[in-house]
Amino acid sequence: MKIEVRVGSDSDLPKIKNSFTTLDNLSIPYSVRILSAHRTPDAMSENARNLVKDGFKVSIGAAGGSAHLPGMTSSETSLPVIALPVKTSFFDGMDSLHSMIQMPPGVPVGCVGSGNAEGAAILAAQIAYLNDPEVRKRICDYRHIPYREIVFKPRVALINSSPSLEKDADASIKLLSSFGVECYKFEWGEKILEDLINKGCVAIIAVNPYPGKPLAGELSMKTDLPVIVVPCSSENSLSIFSDILGTYPLAGQGINRLMNGAIFAAKVLGANDEQVRIKVEEYSKGLAQEVKEKDKILVETGISAYLDKMGMKENGK
Repeated sequence: MKIEVRVGSDSDLPKIKNSFTTLDNLSIPYSVRILSAHRTPDAMSENARNLVKDGFKVSIGAAGGSAHLPGMTSSETSLPVIALPVKTSFFDGMDSLHSMIQMPPGVPVGCVGSGNAEGAAILAAQIAYLNDPEVRKRICDYRHIPYREIVFKPRVALINSSPSLEKDADASIKLLSSFGVECYKFEWGEKILEDLINKGCVAIIAVNPYPGKPLAGELSMKTDLPVIVVPCSSENSLSIFSDILGTYPLAGQGINRLMNGAIFAAKVLGANDEQVRIKVEEYSKGLAQEVKEKDKILVETGISAYLDKMGMKENGK
C-alpha cells in the first residue's frame, strides 16, 4: 500500500469517513492507524520514521483541536504529509486548521480545508500515483476532468504574481535545484495549465496574492497534478485562506511560506523519485544539526551572551 491514514483518536474515524469512501471508489488500498501525537508520541514517531521502509508514499494525518499529529509526523519523515483538520464543536475545525497550516520553516505539511476528507484522499492519490497512468486515469474519471499524459520528471511549476515574494521565489528555485528538481516560473493567466504541462511540470506551486479569489482552488479542479497553494497577503483576514477553506484537493501552506511550498513539492516528487527524496532527507538533517549547534552554544555561553552573539535583543529579534 502507498497511502497511510493516521488519526489521533478513534473518535476522528467517522468524521473523516469520506476519505475512506473516496479511496474505495478509486479502488486504491490504504492503511489506517490510531497514533496520538500526545498520548503515544514514541509509537507515532517510530511509525513515521518507518513509512518509507514500509512502502508508503504519502500520509494523511487527521486530528482536531490542538492538532499536532500531521506536523509531528512530517518532522519524522521525508514523505509528504497531508494535514486533515477535523471539525470541532466550538470553532468548526478552524482551530485545527490554524494549528496545522502555520508550520515553521523547513517542516511543511499540505493542509486541506476543515473536514475536507474527500479532498485529502484525492490529493493523497494524486501524489502516491503521480507516476502511474492507469490510476491517474481513474482519478480523472472520478473527478470528471480530462486525462493528460505526462512523462514523469522532477519538474515543478511556480506560479507567482506577487512582487513581495519575488526574493522568496528565487530562493525557492535555488532550493529546489539543490534537490535535483527543475523549477519553471509562470504568472497567472488563462493558459497557465497548458503552458506548464507543455514544460513537463508534474507538480504546481501556486502563490495566490488575491484574497477572496480561490485561483489555486479553481486550477486544482482542472488537473490531477498535485497543487500546492501559498496564501500571500499582509491582511489580517480569513479571506486569504479562500483556496484552503473550499473543498479543493489542495496542499495548503502557511501565509507567505513559499519556501515551505518548495520543500513540500520536493517531498511530493521525492515520493516518486528516490534521488530527490534522499536529498530532502539530507536537507532535514542539516536543519536539525543547526538547531543542535545553537542549543550547544546557548548552554555553553548563557542567555545574555547568546543573544549578543546572535545579534538579538532580549525582547525579540
